[in-house]
Amino acid sequence: MVAVAAAVQASMDSYRDNERFADATQTARFVLGRMMREIRTAEAVDATSTTLSIIPPAGDGLTLIEYDFDDGTLYYRQTIDGSTTSQPLIASDEKVTLQSMTITQMLGPDPENPEQTCTESVTVRIVLVSGNQQVDMTASACPRRNRPF
Repeated sequence: MVAVAAAVQASMDSYRDNERFADATQTARFVLGRMMREIRTAEAVDATSTTLSIIPPAGDGLTLIEYDFDDGTLYYRQTIDGSTTSQPLIASDEKVTLQSMTITQMLGPDPENPEQTCTESVTVRIVLVSGNQQVDMTASACPRRNRPF
């Protein structure tokens, strides 16, 4: 009976760990999709290795969107009518760790002013780790408007 109980407990623990990891993976996919949509429709995009800044199309008071990876947590910030709000989108916990987020920005000449540079494409890579499992997700997008930041 003890052996059967131990096997059932191990199976349940494994199921919970896999479920938590699947939830984190789904969240990461959703966040990457959202980032790519916002990049494609952006007026301008700027990036460092861990921060993505997006100027959205004018019209609804939203003037800046930022994604910032800091100490295992991916934060989302919006500036609307001069007021900035921040919330964590993906946070590491004891079972799933957001190990890294790397942003690569490709620059090119501004079509309207070739002496200035602007963003031609952005690639975002997210790495999640749970126990001995690792998921590496990458997504890329090109801004349609392609203006200097």
